[in-house]
Amino acid sequence: MLFIDAEKDDYPAHLLAAIGLVRPGGLILADNVVSHDLSNYQNLVLGRGDLATVTLPIGRGLEYTIRLT
Repeated sequence: MLFIDAEKDDYPAHLLAAIGLVRPGGLILADNVVSHDLSNYQNLVLGRGDLATVTLPIGRGLEYTIRLT
């Protein structure tokens, strides 16, 4: 599991730096995606064919992502 909760502008870089460490079927959670504008991160995740994602309106929002391949 990869949990991202850092400077919001750095979310895409953190994902790209660590995605290779997440095995297929692994979970990636990004915090505060509803309370902050994280559209750059969400668009990056949505644009990748190796990830499936959904935004969960829990607390300040979680992006719940599974690595497919």
